Amino acid sequence: MIYYYKTSYGTFIIKPHKIKTDHFSLYIDEKQLCTYKDAESAAEDVFTQSTGFPMWDNFDGRRYELPEDLSWWEQAEIFTEVSTDIYRG
Repeated sequence: MIYYYKTSYGTFIIKPHKIKTDHFSLYIDEKQLCTYKDAESAAEDVFTQSTGFPMWDNFDGRRYELPEDLSWWEQAEIFTEVSTDIYRG
């Protein structure tokens, strides 16, 4: 599962780590910020503004509704690319 949360600073993305498949990575757009043992921990860092992305971490979040947990995030399934080429021997 991939999770998305759109902000005026960019889109936060939580998705499975490319190598450590039992971990999740947090991105802002295409920039990887950190790796976590679970998606919930990444979402918590976005909520508490401790992502390592200064524009997000330093703005006054008290004036806005921040995503309290993953239920606030959009979800998408992970699809792998499948070749449609047909081998003709």
